[in-house]
Amino acid sequence: MKITSIIERLSGEDRIAIATEPPLDADVFLRFKTLYLKDHGLALFNVEFADGKLLFTNITVASVFPRGFGEGIERLLNEAETWARSTKRSLQQQADLKQATRKATLGAAAKAFGVPIQ
Repeated sequence: MKITSIIERLSGEDRIAIATEPPLDADVFLRFKTLYLKDHGLALFNVEFADGKLLFTNITVASVFPRGFGEGIERLLNEAETWARSTKRSLQQQADLKQATRKATLGAAAKAFGVPIQ
């Protein structure tokens, strides 16, 4: 996941809105937030999610973005995206297995009773 720009219309004196590619979704954001809050070197601001954008809030005029902040945020976003993708894939595999098992059970029952499945 790459940070592509700062969104001026969503940013203000106390917040910065960041656009990413691909766009941020709720699952990735929730995992990112967990990782971000555990990283004491990066967790300098509050984070929020709005309109597919990552918002850093509680920023003051005196705030300083430390060296490597952007790269660290991208690293966490990539970790969060990988986790979310893996989780979704695992859930899909479980659903597929459940569906295949259901069809096999229905097929076996239909064969045993000599009736069609409706």
